[in-house]
Amino acid sequence: MSSGQDEAGGEAPVRLGRILLVDDQAQNRDMLGRRLERRGYDVVLRESAVTIEDDISAEQIELVLLDWMMPERSGHEALKGIRARYDAEHVPVIVVTALDDGDVVSAALEAGANDYITKPIDLRVLTARVKAQLRSPPGGA
Repeated sequence: MSSGQDEAGGEAPVRLGRILLVDDQAQNRDMLGRRLERRGYDVVLRESAVTIEDDISAEQIELVLLDWMMPERSGHEALKGIRARYDAEHVPVIVVTALDDGDVVSAALEAGANDYITKPIDLRVLTARVKAQLRSPPGGA
C-alpha cells in the first residue's frame, strides 16, 4: 500500500472525512467521487436520496453533497428529511445545483443546507467548502 499499512500492519492512511455524494447522474457522481477520493476523502456514492437518512447513519457520514434536482426524491425533500433527524452542525449538507437561481439557493438554505455550489463544479471551490464544513467543530468556536 502506498500510504499506511494493511489491517494486519496497523497504521491506516489518514482520511480527511467521510462524504455521502448523492447525484442521479452517474457521470457526475463517479467523476466527482474519484476526485474527492484522490484528495483524501472517503466517498460513499448514491444515485438516489430515497434512503438518505438511513445511509447517513449506516455509513457514518460526516458531510453530504446533495444534488438538488433528482427524479425519485428531490434534494429539497431529502434535505427536509435529513434535518428532521440530523442537525446542521453534526451533518453538514452542501447542495449541488445546475440552477444558478436565487430562489433555489434561498430555498436550500432555508431548508437547512449549510452551503451550496453550482454546476459545472469548480473542484477547488468545492474542496475549500468541504474543508470549511468539516473543520467547523460541533457546537461552534
